[in-house]
Amino acid sequence: MKRVILAVVLLLIIGGGCAVTLWMQTVTTTELIAETERLETLFKQEDTVGAIAASEAFVVACQKACRRFSIFLPHAMLTEVEQSAVNLPAILRYGEPTDYVKEVHRCRLALQKVKELDRPTLQNIF
Repeated sequence: MKRVILAVVLLLIIGGGCAVTLWMQTVTTTELIAETERLETLFKQEDTVGAIAASEAFVVACQKACRRFSIFLPHAMLTEVEQSAVNLPAILRYGEPTDYVKEVHRCRLALQKVKELDRPTLQNIF
């Protein structure tokens, strides 16, 4: 009987860990996606200084999130997110402004892929 109870407890711990990880990933990616929308809004309002500052803060937030995600997500997807994020401040400073919106969209799409990747859906299982 003790083995059964131990097995159930371990199963609950593992299930709880999976649930917390999925929740953390969903919350973090949702926040980052909202931040990309804010970056786009700042750019459309022609607030270049604010957009540069927000882009630099976004890079730090992405790097912090990708460090946590690297434990359980494919590194290729995280690299795509980080590369898009790192390019944002430089594009505003030195590049073509229209490329900024494209890069923000690319980053947002990569974050949405990360958000959907580990959801327990039939599409992800099969």
